[in-house]
This record gives sequence, C-alpha cells and structure tokens, in this order.
Amino acid sequence: MKNLKKWLVLLAALFVLTGMMSCEMFEEDDESLAVIGTWDAGYGNTMEITSSLYKKSWPASSWGSAGSYSAKIVYFNNSDWNSTDSGSGEGSYGYFVIEWTDPSISTDKGKFDVVQWKNLKTLSGTTTMSYSEGYNAKGYFETADDAIESATSANGYFGVFSSATLK
Repeated sequence: MKNLKKWLVLLAALFVLTGMMSCEMFEEDDESLAVIGTWDAGYGNTMEITSSLYKKSWPASSWGSAGSYSAKIVYFNNSDWNSTDSGSGEGSYGYFVIEWTDPSISTDKGKFDVVQWKNLKTLSGTTTMSYSEGYNAKGYFETADDAIESATSANGYFGVFSSATLK
C-alpha cells in the first residue's frame, strides 16, 4: 500500500508538472519581425533590419558624403499599425518602434520613433515593401509609448512612403 501511495504521489506530481510546462507562461514567443533582412532602398541606400537593429546607410553623392544612422528596435507588430492609423493596400503591413542609438543628429540619441511598413509581398521571388520613418517638425518622442500613440498619419508623421526591395 505504501508503494502505491508513493507511485500515486509521483504520478500526480508529474501530471502537475506536465500541465505547468504546457502553460503559456513557459512558452517562448517565436514570432519575429516580418521585415528582417537587408533592403535596397534605391539610389544606393540600404536598410539593415534585424530582430533588434534598424540601420540605414547611403553612399556619397552630389548631395553630400556617405553616412548612416541606426537605432535599436524595442517593439514590433506584424499585423497592425500604431494608434489610430490603419494599414491598407496589398500584402501585409505593420510597424516597429525604434530608440535612436546613433542618430544623424546627436540630440536625438535615446529618443523614440515609429517605422511603418506596408505592401510587404513576394512576387516571382522578389520581396518588396513600402516603408516610412515617422517624422515631422515636432521631432521624436521621449518614450516608446508616446511614439506609438502620437506618431500617426493624422499628426503628420507618415506623409511619404518609399519602396524597398529585399536583397
């Protein structure tokens, strides 16, 4: 009888442990940002997007010398736009929030911005998207939450979208 009780206690413990391991709190979020890759943004400009980095580079031209800026990606959403903005067009759309780590203007370091993308699609083996870095004369934001809430089309942050092709 004592052995049976020990087995029952062991089985109950295994049952509880198995149930806990299948709980959501132990699952990892394996979704990744949909626009990861190196993108040709035209005119020699490139964008490098990883799960944690956004970097844009450009070559020397008649407009000025070569350069780049970069930011840390702190949040993303592959199926919606921030705040009251709504995505449209063909293909998928979403946004990611960045914190400037090496901005083109040093006073913007540590501030936050939103990059929206839309029309992400692959046709005949070529992946393209349209993207826009949220910016207007009001500048960037002190927190990621402020950027998500206030960097909207209605507030003048996404007037122009540019095209990019995955390399």
